[in-house]
Amino acid sequence: MTGHHESTGPDPALSSDSLHRVTRFQTAAVSARLRVFALLEAQGVPASEADDLVAALKAGAVAEAQCQVVELDSMAPCPRGPEFEDG
Repeated sequence: MTGHHESTGPDPALSSDSLHRVTRFQTAAVSARLRVFALLEAQGVPASEADDLVAALKAGAVAEAQCQVVELDSMAPCPRGPEFEDG
């Protein structure tokens, strides 16, 4: 095993509704990013600085999402115990 992972397409566990929702969010994110770049450019912010600002915002959003996932994971019931004995 090389450790290289190739994408095999959409996760089959995702429903059609989930895929549509993800696509909508991705489209909205791209539109928002382009709008922020346009606004910063109009204010004379250099492209490299604008890129750094947007990257910092994205990194913060990812970090927040990860914290929420970790928090939710800690709230999940233990996968073992009497309630799971019958399968």
